[in-house]
Amino acid sequence: MTKLIIPLTLALSLTTVQVPICAQQEPETQEKNIKKKFAYLTNKSKKKLQTGLRLIEKGEINEEEDIDKASEGVNEIIKLGEATIPKILQSFNRMEPVGRISYLENALNSILENSDLHLAYELLGKKSAESAYLYVLKRWSASGRKDTEPMLLKHINSTNADIHYVCSTGLLLRGRKEAVGACISIIENKWKSHSKKIRADFYNSPRGLMNDKIQEHIQSKDKNKRLLGLHLFELFGEAKNSFLLRDGLRDSDTSIRLAAINACRVVIDNKPYLARPAMTQIIELAREWEKRL
Repeated sequence: MTKLIIPLTLALSLTTVQVPICAQQEPETQEKNIKKKFAYLTNKSKKKLQTGLRLIEKGEINEEEDIDKASEGVNEIIKLGEATIPKILQSFNRMEPVGRISYLENALNSILENSDLHLAYELLGKKSAESAYLYVLKRWSASGRKDTEPMLLKHINSTNADIHYVCSTGLLLRGRKEAVGACISIIENKWKSHSKKIRADFYNSPRGLMNDKIQEHIQSKDKNKRLLGLHLFELFGEAKNSFLLRDGLRDSDTSIRLAAINACRVVIDNKPYLARPAMTQIIELAREWEKRL
């Protein structure tokens, strides 16, 4: 597997993939009906596939007419069905330089079933684009497959920032402690630039998984560690530990107070966080929460 490092900025903008989770069969049925390989393309279909790929690849992505052509190419590929999957995965190398991967992903979203993800993964090799691995792992993480955790654990230490993020997030959402350290590191390094995305990705994370780490950070003498602890409390903390937020509500640093207020709002009242409240609102809310705690 080629170690191509993709910037985490791109990772965070593309991580979430909206795909339907296919209903999983019972283990016995799944075993009997497991697919060994994808269908083959006929010679006629191969020509249609090449035409579809050319329509996707050609031209500038910001031109309306060209986008229509690219979408037409996607539709043509979808009509050909699962037999196109091997060639689509190979085409990630070809489409990445021209910014057309999203079109390949749209086609795969329609024709690649969750139950066949293992076949798609087996097609990937050393010459495959990292973006192809990333797509398959995003789909795996979003699926209801019983082998999701082993697959994400296999790639959690990837040197590719995108894959590391997808695997860490997916494992933490499933309550796996192996992902705690990785996720804390991601939040610490990327909160300022990607807090909205991080909040969305960790929205359904189990609470209580890192109570000890949260307390350790909140009680640190280092301001940045305390701030990180308050962000972690907002994402993963439990209401029963809200006493940890008192000092933050009294802190002279505005960023600390706001983080403590947001932790209170989200964890205790199940209300949305405040992005940029006025200073007067921060002072008022901090006082109100001090009284409540």
